[in-house]
Amino acid sequence: MRTSERDIIHTMPLLRYAVAFAAGIAMSEVLCHPYTLKSLTAAMLGTIACALLLNRRHERLCSILLLISIFTVGMWRATYDVRSAPQLMPAEHYALRPNEMLTRSTLCAMGEPSIHGGISTLEAVVVSSDSGNANIRSAINGQKIRVSIMREGNEDFLDSIRAGSNLDVVMLLRPLSSLGKNMKFDYSRWLRSHGFVCSAFVRTCHTSHKIADMTAVAWKIKLCITARKIRDKAAACLRHAGIEGDAFAIASAMALGDKNKISSDIREEYSAAGVAHILALSGMHLTIVISVLMVIFRRRNLLTSICLIALIWCYVVITGMSLSVVRAACMLTIWELLRNIQREQNSLNVLGGAMLLMLAFSPDSLWDIGFQLSYAAVLGILIFTPHMDMLLPHAIRDRWYGETNIPWHTKTIRSIWGVCAVSISAQAATAPLAAYYFGSLPLYFLLANMIVVPAALFIVPMSLLTITVSAASLGITGILHLPTIVCGKVLTFVISIQNNLMHLISSLPAASIPADITLIQVCAVYVILITIAVYLGKKSKTWE
Repeated sequence: MRTSERDIIHTMPLLRYAVAFAAGIAMSEVLCHPYTLKSLTAAMLGTIACALLLNRRHERLCSILLLISIFTVGMWRATYDVRSAPQLMPAEHYALRPNEMLTRSTLCAMGEPSIHGGISTLEAVVVSSDSGNANIRSAINGQKIRVSIMREGNEDFLDSIRAGSNLDVVMLLRPLSSLGKNMKFDYSRWLRSHGFVCSAFVRTCHTSHKIADMTAVAWKIKLCITARKIRDKAAACLRHAGIEGDAFAIASAMALGDKNKISSDIREEYSAAGVAHILALSGMHLTIVISVLMVIFRRRNLLTSICLIALIWCYVVITGMSLSVVRAACMLTIWELLRNIQREQNSLNVLGGAMLLMLAFSPDSLWDIGFQLSYAAVLGILIFTPHMDMLLPHAIRDRWYGETNIPWHTKTIRSIWGVCAVSISAQAATAPLAAYYFGSLPLYFLLANMIVVPAALFIVPMSLLTITVSAASLGITGILHLPTIVCGKVLTFVISIQNNLMHLISSLPAASIPADITLIQVCAVYVILITIAVYLGKKSKTWE
C-alpha cells in the first residue's frame, strides 16, 4: 500500500519543526525586531488558516505553510521576549556624575564568588537601594546584578560569602559589557538573557546582620537562592569526607555543577585534552544519575515515572539548571510521558521536542554556546553513531553482529568501539562550533574520552554516595564517620589519577592545534557533514 504524503508529514521528526522555530528566532535577531506583535500575530494566524484550508487537497503545500507558520511563531516569541524582558538601566543614567552613580544597597548573594585574578565576581540580587536617584532605584531594586569586588584586603570576607548571605555595600553601577577575550561570544547578551540588568563595582562592603526583606524579589530568584543553599550544604558534605583541593573542585563540578572552584590550570589541561565537557554538568552526567535512579525504580508505572521525573528536575534545579542538563531533563520527561501513553519513542522527535520547549521558554538560549554545543553533540550522536560500523572491515562486522554466541573479549572490544563511535560522532558535530568560538581543536580527544567517560561512571555516583553518607554521618554522630572517610579517600584517589592522566595528555606534542574559522566556513562544514550523514544512511541500508 502506497504511503500518502500526509502520512509522511505526520511521521516527520519533530526536529524539523524545532529547526523552523529556531530559524524564526534567528531571523528576528537579524531584522532587529522592526515589526509589531500585531503584524506577526496576523501573519501567523494567516499561514495557519491557509494550511488548514489546503490540508486535504495540497498536502505538500500544506506542510510548507506549516513550517512557515512555525517560523513565524519563532519570530513572534523572540519579539515578545525582547519587549517584555526586564529593562536594562537606560544609557542616560550612566551619563550622571560619578557620585550620583554610587549607591548604598543591601544585596543577597546568589552563590559563592568566583575568582578572576585579583577580582572576585558575584551574582547578587538587589534587596534594597538607598540611591537618591528614583530612576536608578526603580531600575535595580529586586533585580539581578553582576558584582565585582577587589580581593586585596577582602579575602576572609569573600571566602565567607555563601548563597543567601546579605551584604551592605557601596557600589558604582556600570553597563553590561562583553568580554574582550572572545569577541564571537556576546557576554553582555548572555548576562541580559540570564536576567542581569547591570554590573557594579563595589567600593566598600561588609556582612549585613539585618533580615533582608525579599518581597520585591521574583520567585524564580528565590528558588535559585534556595537551590544554591542546598548545593552549598552538599559541597560541605564533600569537605566533611576529607575531599579538598583539585579533587573537591572536580567532584563539585561533575556531581553538583559548581565549576567556580576549578583552577585555571585544570581547565586548560582538560580543554587541551578535548574533555572540557566532562567538567560541565551535561546530559552524560544526568544519564548516570538516571541509571542509578532506574535501579531504585525498577517497577515502571505512571507513579514511579512521576517520582523519577520529579527527582530529576529537583537535581537539575539544585545543580544550577545549565542548558545541557535542562535539555537532557526535557528529553527524559518527554520520553517517559511517551512511554506511559504507549506512543512511539523516536529519538529525533524527543530531541526536537526538548529543543522546542527550551526555545519557547527562553528564545535567547539559542545564542548560548552551551545550548549550541549540547544539541550539536546529541544530534551528531543520534545521526552518525548508528552508521559508524560502516568504518569497520566486513569481516569484523560479520563476526560482531552476524554470530549469536560472541565471546566475552569480543563483547568488551565492541563496547570500547561503541564509546569510540559516540566520541567521534559528538566531536565531529561540535568541532566546527568549537573552532569558531575557541579557535582550537584537540587531537587526542579520543584517548582522553576513553579515560574520562569510564571515570565519570564512577566519580558521579561515588560523589553522590559520599554526599549521602556524609550527610547521614553528620546527623548520626560518629556512626558513619569511617565509611565517610573511606568514600572520600577512594574518590580523591580516582580523581587524582584522572587529573594526572589529563595533564599527561595535554602535554603531548600538538595536543591542541589552532583552527580559527569564520561563520561562513562553519556553515560550509555542516553542509559537508549533512551530506556525509545522508550518504552513510543510504550505505547503511544497503549493508543491512
